Formats: sequence, structure tokens, C-alpha cells
Amino acid sequence: MRFHADTFNLFSLSRAAVAGAMLSVVVSCADSVAPARLPELEPNFATDEVVSDAEKQAFRALASSSSVGMSLPQLSASYSVLAGPMANLAVSAAPRPYTVSRVAFAPEPSPANVVPLLKDDAFFPSFIPVGFDFEFYGEVHNKFSVHSNGFIMFGPLPAGSQAFWIIDNIPAAANPNNIIALAWSDWYPRVNGSIRYETRGAPGNRRLVLEYSGVPESGGSGALTSQLVLEEGSNLITIHTTSMTIRVGSNRITQGVENSSGTAATFDSITNAINGVTSPRVKGFFSLANDAVRFSPPAPNKAPVTLVPGNISVNTAPGSCSAAVEVGSASVSDDAPGASVVGGVRSDALPLDAAYPKGVTTIAWTSIDVEEVKTTANQLVTVLDAEKPSISSPEDISADNDPGKGSAVLVIANAAAEDNCGQVAVAGARSDRAPMSAPFPVG
Repeated sequence: MRFHADTFNLFSLSRAAVAGAMLSVVVSCADSVAPARLPELEPNFATDEVVSDAEKQAFRALASSSSVGMSLPQLSASYSVLAGPMANLAVSAAPRPYTVSRVAFAPEPSPANVVPLLKDDAFFPSFIPVGFDFEFYGEVHNKFSVHSNGFIMFGPLPAGSQAFWIIDNIPAAANPNNIIALAWSDWYPRVNGSIRYETRGAPGNRRLVLEYSGVPESGGSGALTSQLVLEEGSNLITIHTTSMTIRVGSNRITQGVENSSGTAATFDSITNAINGVTSPRVKGFFSLANDAVRFSPPAPNKAPVTLVPGNISVNTAPGSCSAAVEVGSASVSDDAPGASVVGGVRSDALPLDAAYPKGVTTIAWTSIDVEEVKTTANQLVTVLDAEKPSISSPEDISADNDPGKGSAVLVIANAAAEDNCGQVAVAGARSDRAPMSAPFPVG
């Protein structure tokens, strides 16, 4: 049970009367493909957490004597919360948050299948089929448990106390986790059929509809009528709240989703119509009427796009076989904040600001996103040698013809040549096209 040292901090919340948006109810014909009522859904299977009225009354008396006049902080219109330090996002993977949005209030007809009367502060431990595979925070589930206090849970039931009538924050490591809270508070379903479920629609487009109908507040005159819709394929979560009120000053309400480790949660906000204060729908004192919110799962992570500077082509510096090049820097585009460029690595392993030699050097730029997905893109730096070599010929030769011949055999010295990029091949060609070693004719 979430009953620990900070339990009584909830009384720092201000009491707020909230006006919900009034929209018409749209009712469509039911397209039921619901499974038959499970034989194991019988009252004798229900857990019974014995939380005496005296214990609750003592808690409420303590609450009433606590300071409750502090106002809530001004906060944004909706929230996606990741618990824990969020430094070094470029290398720290974190759960991708859901997106919360306001949608039209349009609950479906009441489901057909009855969850038998739950005892107060209890899970019904016989898992109820979703009717299809439903992905929640990256894990696939096909069954769930329902709690009398306004939430469902995926996965195994927590060990120890399962009463959960004192409402805690989300996200929080303490149980319950892996939950969808329609209106987590202290409710008491006293009427058989006050919680119903049904799977509707054709395969590929099915919906699970779970409804709390007229469930009274424990110890007070408030009540809850709310409907949860889970959608196949899209994995959308929609909560339609027809009416929700609490009257007991110590009760609080949480509406939102939380992952299995209690490290991530998403929830909407509520604005006090009287004083204009906006507060999260977490551990709050508020009412709703004809209200609908939708939690959209995060899109599959896309790899970051590494945006490299353009390819560069330059000439060698005068008298050098390389060139100093300003290569610029890469940037990154991603579907979520936090991606960064790791750096660029040259194919010759030299620093980026070192001179670039004649030829083509490849710079591999790498970026990484918050889920540690990396991408690499290349930039080419081409250095051209456009500088001509220098050459100096041997001195001119003047000689007599060999005796009795019309020519002379001469030794021709090599020409001297230099180039900015090192070795130079020197070749001589005679105007008479004869080999350099052939006798030179008179003339």
C-alpha cells in the first residue's frame, strides 16, 4: 500500500471546484464481439483487503486537522513526466512519453459483461481478457486486472497490501505500477454490475470498453461514472468521464498512465474556474463532467538524421601538397529532443583541423539519439594539385661532327625538375624524333 512518510503531503493541495466542458453524448450502436462472461469471475475469487472504517475515519480526522490551504503551483496544460535525473540525454535512454490530448466527449454504450461485486479496496484477481494484443509502454498485454478504486493494472498483481485507498503520486516506484487510472481514488462499488467490460469491433479494429457506473465515494456522497476505451492496432487510450465528484476532504484523485517501473507517467491538467490556477490531475481535489482525454503512445523511434556540411573541393596551397580546409560542423535532426552529434572522424585518422593532403579524405560524422540509436553520414574533402612542376634544362651543347661522319655522339645531361607534391618524371624528346642516345646529325 502506498502509505508512507509523505502520505500526508497530499493535504497541501488546495480544494478546487472545477467546471468541466459540457458536450453532447454521442451514442452509437454496439458492435459486440465480447467474450462470454468468464466462469472464474465469481465473488468468492475477489480479494478482501480489510481496511476498517475506524482506520479510514482516523486518517480523515488527521487530514481535517492538517493544513490544507496551500495553493497548487501554476503548471502547463498537460504533462509527460519522466522520473529521475535527465542529464546526459544524448547517452541516457529513457521511456518515450505518451501524448495527452483533449478529445470530444463521446462514450460508447455500456458494456455487457459484468464484473461481479468487488469488495471494498480490492483487486478482482481473475484476469480479464482485453480481447486483442494491446501494447502499453512497449510491453504487449492481452489481459488486465481491475481494482475497485478506479484503475486497471497490467501484469502480475503486486505483493503485499493491495488496498490502495490512499492515493499517491505518479510516477512513483511504489505500487501500484503499470496502471491506467480512470479516477484513482477511494471508491466503493456496492452494486453488482457497477463495473462492466466488453470487447467490440472486427479483428484489427477492436476496442475494449471498461466502465465504472455510478460508483459511490467511500465515506462520502461523491460518485464516479467513467469509461475507458483501449483500441487495437493504434494502442490509443481514451477516458470518457461523464461525472466524477469527491466530497471527503481527505480523498484525492489521480487520472493518468504509469509504466511498470514507476519511472514514467503522463497525465492531463485541470484549471480551477474560480481562481484560474492550473494543476496536474495527480493526487488532486477536483471534479469532472463530460470530460474526455486521450493518451497516444509514442511513435516508434526513428533513427536520427545526421546532416553533414557539403562536400569540399580545393587546390593545394602554393608550394605544398596539402591545403588547410574549414570543413564546418554537422548537425542532427530527430523525432525527439536530445539527439546530438558525437563528432567527425577522418579516414586518415588526423584531427579535423589538420591540413588535408592531395586526394580525397572522408569525414564520417556520427549522431546519437536519447535511445542510443546512431547514424553516420560522410563528407568528402577533395584536394587537387593544380600547381605545375618547375623544370630547368641542361646547358646548350655545340660540338664538331665525328671524323668522317655527318654526326656526333653526344652525352646529354638530365633536366632538373621539382614539384610541390614530390616525385617528378622527366622525359626528353628530340626534334628529329630519334632516340636520345642516337648520334646527333650536323645542324
